Amino acid sequence: MWRTWRLPRQPPWDLPHRGGAMRLRWCHGRSFALRVIARILIDNLDAIRSWVESMRWHAEDLLYKQAGYGDWIAPEASLMESIGTAYFYVSTWILSKIAGILGERDDVWEYGELAEQIAEAYNAAYFDEATRWYAGRTQTGQVLPLAFGICPESARARVASRLVEDIHTRTATM
Repeated sequence: MWRTWRLPRQPPWDLPHRGGAMRLRWCHGRSFALRVIARILIDNLDAIRSWVESMRWHAEDLLYKQAGYGDWIAPEASLMESIGTAYFYVSTWILSKIAGILGERDDVWEYGELAEQIAEAYNAAYFDEATRWYAGRTQTGQVLPLAFGICPESARARVASRLVEDIHTRTATM
């Protein structure tokens, strides 16, 4: 006679004879991991803050125009300043989130506001509202604002469609 296989009524980690130990190990492991991550964030907060402040110091009107960023193997060159400013934005945004995790309320507000101001400056400098293209009309120029959250919500669909059109005109390559 064939036996039919059935799912247990409770998952194995919930069974009374094993559940406590499994839950304890999970909670302990999770707690340990969170403590390690928190320690890493605490240990590096000053370095992250210094990096963002360095970018702010070198920025002109919140646009980071230092050389060093760019497409490494690009079929066409992207505007390096827009790439640098995009990373200035995302670095500042991440710092604001880390400050929130660590309870640094002043930094949350300061760097959150700074990130918003950088996004506004970025869009004012590099976004063409009429064509829905970012400066340089490159895929990198379209991807970074979409991926990093710089692109205004009202323009996201059109910017993404421009990116897709460009990919298709290049025979589906990026």
